[in-house]
Amino acid sequence: MKTQNLSICANMLVITRKKERKKEHWISATTWKVIDERKQLKQQKLHQQLTDEQRDSLAEQYKVKDKEVKRSCARDKQAWYELKASEAEEAAQRRDGL
Repeated sequence: MKTQNLSICANMLVITRKKERKKEHWISATTWKVIDERKQLKQQKLHQQLTDEQRDSLAEQYKVKDKEVKRSCARDKQAWYELKASEAEEAAQRRDGL
């Protein structure tokens, strides 16, 4: 009975966390796709029975994908900052507030 309650609570916690996933508004759809690909690689690495060679290969793929995610997020954030700056400049020219 106790283990059943714990597993139900754990499942509810996982479901709740998935629903609460906050999407950053400055991240593009292509970056979210790369993030999901990275997540799949991590799940494969953790949840499958693999040989050492396969595990090393997945680890290398994950490392490359992780760098790609970081670069893509940095580009998206920079583009978002530039958009906000141009909006602020336009508002200043019109002498409006944001």
